[in-house]
Amino acid sequence: MVDIYGTIGPSCSSQETLTEMFRAGMTGVRLNLSHISLRESAEQIEKLHSAAHTAGVNPILLIDMQGPELRIGRLKEALVLLEKEKAVLFCEKIKAEELLKYCGEGRPAIPVPEAVCAPLEKEMEVLLDDGRISLKITEGKGDYAEAEVVRGGILTGRKSVKVPGLDIQMPTLTYADIENIRDAASYGVTGIMQPFVRGREDLDTVHRVLSENSGRHLRVVAKIENQAGMERLDSLLPPCDAICIARDIFCRTRFFNRLRRFFRRNSVAFFTGSHRLRHGSSVVSTANGSHVTFGNSGIAAVATGEKPCAEQGRYCDDTPFLYGHENLLKSIPP
Repeated sequence: MVDIYGTIGPSCSSQETLTEMFRAGMTGVRLNLSHISLRESAEQIEKLHSAAHTAGVNPILLIDMQGPELRIGRLKEALVLLEKEKAVLFCEKIKAEELLKYCGEGRPAIPVPEAVCAPLEKEMEVLLDDGRISLKITEGKGDYAEAEVVRGGILTGRKSVKVPGLDIQMPTLTYADIENIRDAASYGVTGIMQPFVRGREDLDTVHRVLSENSGRHLRVVAKIENQAGMERLDSLLPPCDAICIARDIFCRTRFFNRLRRFFRRNSVAFFTGSHRLRHGSSVVSTANGSHVTFGNSGIAAVATGEKPCAEQGRYCDDTPFLYGHENLLKSIPP
């Protein structure tokens, strides 16, 4: 049996749309908790369970955790960053009035983790929101840094932050992740997706926290979103129930053949979409790149499994790929 997951988003948040998606063949739902908690999602989860009950489906509910990804802090309102504009990155521990004393008014101020802010030096590049926005540091001062916008855009809170060349090790789970694990049973959660898995140690930590918080029954999906995870792929299958390969990793030429060999060796399919469903994928996830599921067209997408796009001669969906290894294939096509 193929499990088909949809991502809950504004365009499919109504109970009516969710009911039709379950009737069309959706069996599971991914809930992105990068910017919200389970408790804050209670109303949406209730709609989900009601829709599944109406459609006669026992839903699989996966919560996508925050994990070790570095993120900026919360913003009172979105910042519009313009090219060549001056901006300030400041350590989250600094109070607003203290920042004003150091930096003055009129410049966009972006809160970042101390682990990011402290080592910033002149000429370093800072990437925000998965690289959509780029800043160049003009002066680093420890608790804050001055920067110039190289590539602008609209920035909202809790977006990713990365400093190329800077190796910053973050904890596997955030405090918010642990709180969500504690609440999981009360909301009917059946599994968790651990993002940015760097190796087996991350999964061992997840299992320890699950055991400490009555979560041993939860399935664990390892999300591979970086080179560290790719390099340790073979060590991940024993401690997880499924592997999710992020779209950008899957479509990189140097990783494609390696993934092909890995899934062939472990008898796990890596084809999705209607063409690939015929080859027996265990799990298919359907969503668009912004993690908001399709709306009315999503009902048809779930029913047909058709979300493929061709990229440089290879098939690639607009979503991370999910691969279970409970219903393993004995063989997959070349």
